Amino acid sequence: MKNIPLDKSKSIVFMGSMNAFPMAYALQLRKYGYEVFYIVDVPQSDMLSRPENHYSFIEYPYPDWIIEWTLPLQIILLLSPKIFATLLSGMLKKHINKTIGCYVLNGFFISLSPYLPEVTRVAMSHGSDLDVWANVDNIDELRKGVFQAKYMKIIPVFMQNLLLKNFIAKQKKGFQNCHFLNYMPPGYNKVGDKIVSRLQNDGICYIPRSHASFACVADHNRDYRENTSTLQIFSGVRFLYQNFPRGNTGYNKGNDKIIEGLARYYQINQNISIHFVEKGTDLLAAKQLCNKLGLEAAITWHKEMPFQDLIALYQQSDICFDQVGDHCISAIGVYALWFGKPLIADDRVFVDSGYWPDDNPVCKAKNSDDIFGWLCRLSDNEERRKVSVASRIFADRYLDMEKFPNAMFQIT
Repeated sequence: MKNIPLDKSKSIVFMGSMNAFPMAYALQLRKYGYEVFYIVDVPQSDMLSRPENHYSFIEYPYPDWIIEWTLPLQIILLLSPKIFATLLSGMLKKHINKTIGCYVLNGFFISLSPYLPEVTRVAMSHGSDLDVWANVDNIDELRKGVFQAKYMKIIPVFMQNLLLKNFIAKQKKGFQNCHFLNYMPPGYNKVGDKIVSRLQNDGICYIPRSHASFACVADHNRDYRENTSTLQIFSGVRFLYQNFPRGNTGYNKGNDKIIEGLARYYQINQNISIHFVEKGTDLLAAKQLCNKLGLEAAITWHKEMPFQDLIALYQQSDICFDQVGDHCISAIGVYALWFGKPLIADDRVFVDSGYWPDDNPVCKAKNSDDIFGWLCRLSDNEERRKVSVASRIFADRYLDMEKFPNAMFQIT
């Protein structure tokens, strides 16, 4: 598989920091001696995307190679990508002495690519920046989601459509003017697969992403935690299973199946404590379902939290969940595997695409019956221990991007 050539005599600039995941690649390149600059575009209130909330060794104020250039909302870049590209280029000249040899763009920063210098340009997609905002076939559904707030509905529908068509065209043009596309493996999202195919026909080189960085958790204890008391169960999965505000049903997380499986298990074992995070468009529906099925008494609801608090939840947990719907295992499940937490999830995307072997430690579940069955099995301490050991080995062998330094970039 082709990877991205780099020149150590030139700088690499990362723009866009959704969930701070591009920072993993920036840190990897710095480790191998490349000069990297990383732009943070979100305010300090955004705990999820600021790198200092993920990596304890990154301090604020930032070192010189991390540049703070905050935007009220990243989507404003789509108003005029050319103007913003010009502003950013001028700003970067004040920080960078070397010639820039590569831009790694994430989110709506991808729309700037046609107006950046003619060097290597990489679109590092986090998902919806491609399969929603570069999808020309999705305007009606996207409009219903974007303009659902009452104060937005005063804008006439024809103007809403014009604005979204303009935004999508600019984002699509951004992808078309990149040389490389880094996106999830085939099967991650049907809409995404279709758009990737179109971009490949345009000559864009597609590099699927199937590894993760564990640098942000490397200093934490992974030893098996024996528990003979209350069973601690954690699901950090966003509640998204009924309403899809951006029209892409491929993001269905199957939370209703998780709740139903847990409720059935709770009927035979009430000595459990369930931890959910209050996020997602179907949060209210999920709470109503929990009440209906008599599960509410077992649940602790957590607000979205700093990453270090999330780690504490992992470490206290005996069993973790990731999605069991139409999506794929994400960071929430990958970290569970690394910590050695038995993970109940649907792994078919990574298995079917050939990136993971079918014989892996994920507790495979597609419905509430599967979930109930696994909860019964994992109530045994020795069964959990066995799955825990296998999970840690699997994460180290197949998932750690440090074991695959050339998976995306051609590192020398």
